[in-house]
Amino acid sequence: MSVTTELGANKLIPAVSYIASFFTALGGFITQMDVGLIVGIACALATAFVNWFYQKRKSLREERSAEIDDRIKERSAALDDKIKKLQAQVLLRQLEGLEDER
Repeated sequence: MSVTTELGANKLIPAVSYIASFFTALGGFITQMDVGLIVGIACALATAFVNWFYQKRKSLREERSAEIDDRIKERSAALDDKIKKLQAQVLLRQLEGLEDER
């Protein structure tokens, strides 16, 4: 076995032992009701966070949609104005053509 592997094992075994001891001691202090309470609170907080996250995305999507709708309305109004001007020019040319024929 190499020196590096032996040093890693020498550090890993006590660390695992301390972690196991911590959870064993924790198990002595916490009842099943306490665990249920902690899990319930964690689930409630997670639900609130997920709800907030998706509501935020929904509001951003609605804002973008409103901005796009406003741009479309502005461009549509500009196109309507251009169409009216072109129609007026066509009518004037037609009237000029009729006057020239007389």
